[in-house]
Amino acid sequence: MFFYLDMAYFVKNEQFRITMQTMHKPMRRRHLDAGFSLIEVMLSVFIFTVGMLALVRLQSFVIQGSRDAQDVDLATNITAAKLEDLMLLDFDLLVAGSEGYNYDGSSGGSYFTTSWTVSGTDLKTVVVTTTWSDRFDSLRRDRRVVLTTNMTNR
Repeated sequence: MFFYLDMAYFVKNEQFRITMQTMHKPMRRRHLDAGFSLIEVMLSVFIFTVGMLALVRLQSFVIQGSRDAQDVDLATNITAAKLEDLMLLDFDLLVAGSEGYNYDGSSGGSYFTTSWTVSGTDLKTVVVTTTWSDRFDSLRRDRRVVLTTNMTNR
């Protein structure tokens, strides 16, 4: 399809005639630009894989942190409960001791070990310590929660 455009311009009393002839062709897309190259696809798959591996590693840290928090929470609850039990005992019957708990908090196990010491005569200092080995640490480091209180004869 051809378009002819005649434009007349008047500049300083002179007439200029400009004729523009424009041929419009439908735009064709080159076949070489269609789609993605193999290198582009491989690079995007590599970037996606690195991102997914980072998310998987992050997820394992989150799960381990959650389990650690559960252990600390349970150990703190066991320690506080034992301290309250000792506070209910007669002042003269307070003596040192220890007992074990399972990882679900039930007594008689060996995952958590709670021990307590009593020192003093008129003012007794009671220290309750709960220790456990970190079940997800490859070095199996011991962890502990310690609560201390002072008691007097009522």
